[in-house]
Amino acid sequence: MSFVFITEDGVKLSKRGGTISISRDQESVVDIPIETIENLILIDEIQVSSQVIVNLLMRKIPMTWISSSGTFCGCLDM
Repeated sequence: MSFVFITEDGVKLSKRGGTISISRDQESVVDIPIETIENLILIDEIQVSSQVIVNLLMRKIPMTWISSSGTFCGCLDM
């Protein structure tokens, strides 16, 4: 299990099978198996699909949003 930090402004997270797909400009950058994620930390402006959010909530995997200056914005957690 690992903490995943997404730091690149403007990327999109979507669910593809058992993975979270990270894409930029409609091109896939990397796919991360959901079962390997312990916590997802999003820094700055990252788009997240509702399928990703629901899947993480069902697996009790928290998501945290942090601004580019390091200010805590909020989190989703079960």
